[in-house]
Amino acid sequence: MNGALLKKEENPTYLGVKLDKQLRMTEHINNIKEKASKRLNMVKRLASTTWGADKSTLRQLYLGSSPSYSK
Repeated sequence: MNGALLKKEENPTYLGVKLDKQLRMTEHINNIKEKASKRLNMVKRLASTTWGADKSTLRQLYLGSSPSYSK
């Protein structure tokens, strides 16, 4: 572009979605799974039958951890 060299990326991001060579979005899906797993583990650590946060707090935490575009 305008004489500048563009760097080739293995998994470019387009409109917030990571793509691979076959346009399968495997990298993007793996990234989402990793983030969801971290959030779920956080809620699991805070919830317990004998101790931990109450249902209302856990619900707020769960709803607050999802991206705004998914609500």
